[in-house]
Formats: sequence, structure tokens, C-alpha cells
Amino acid sequence: MSLMAQLYDFCTYRTNRLLGYFSRQAATVRLHLNSNRPHLTTIGQWLDKYSNTLRLFNFKLHEQQLACRQSLMFNEKCQQTLDRLDFEELVEFRDCLESRISKKRS
Repeated sequence: MSLMAQLYDFCTYRTNRLLGYFSRQAATVRLHLNSNRPHLTTIGQWLDKYSNTLRLFNFKLHEQQLACRQSLMFNEKCQQTLDRLDFEELVEFRDCLESRISKKRS
């Protein structure tokens, strides 16, 4: 059952509330479907928009988490490579990277 259908089921909803501190009388409020239909429609539309926004947010959050995981894996691989190399190999690696960067710029 959709949320709008559940809201419409409250056609004869009643609520009781005490009218005063010393009073023991209860007031009954009836919500009729015809008089509240615009409010229920507006609430349903707002909930639809809100759920779409939440879906989009969750999608973007998932994308960001994947990007972070990929960055972490790349950083770990780089760190493992750097740990294996000695100083001379690091200098050679740096020079190689600098030459690639200069080729891309030109």
C-alpha cells in the first residue's frame, strides 16, 4: 500500500484531547477526506520529492565512497612500490615522472 493510500485511509481519524487542566471533557476532531484532500496531496508530493532527494544523495555518497576506496588502493600500491625501491631507483623514478609531465605540457 502506497503512502498516499495510507494517508487517505485516515478519512475518519479521531483524536481526543483534554480541553483544560481541570476539565474532564474530551473534544473529538474528525478529519474528513474531502476537506483534507489538498493537504494530503501536498504532503504526498513533498514526501515524493524528499525521497528522490535522498536517493540522489545516497547515490552520490556511494560514488564518493568508491572514489575514496580507489584512492586508498592507489596510495597503498604507491607506498608498496616506494618501500621496495632504494634511493637511486627513487631518483630514477622521479626523473621518469618529470619527463612524462614535461612531455604532456608541451
